[in-house]
Amino acid sequence: MALPSRAAEVYGFVLSVSSMVALLVFILWGYAPEEWYRYFGLLYYPDPYWAVAFPAWAMMLVAVLAGLYYARFLRNTPPLDDFRTITDSFAKAGSRGGESVLRGSWGGPADIPCAVVNRLLYSQHS
Repeated sequence: MALPSRAAEVYGFVLSVSSMVALLVFILWGYAPEEWYRYFGLLYYPDPYWAVAFPAWAMMLVAVLAGLYYARFLRNTPPLDDFRTITDSFAKAGSRGGESVLRGSWGGPADIPCAVVNRLLYSQHS
């Protein structure tokens, strides 16, 4: 029997170490004084302002996109008095108009029409 491949473990370890090193470099880029850059021979580097500005811009972008997604959802929702909130073109009524679903003989997934629910729940039978 062949041993399972350990490639996923190796890739995970390398990715974990690489992300920690990248985080350390990012933090040093934002907080290290310019003398350190010159000492290591780095003459051109992005302004450390972007070490703070980029995450702030990214978080605001995520917040704005989440708000726009929610606004789009609200915009596309029909009003409560619209017939589309009750049923749509994909609704499938069960056998005998949905009454069999409520009475126990279940023949598969189906939607129960509102008229059937109202008749069974609120009609006065003796």
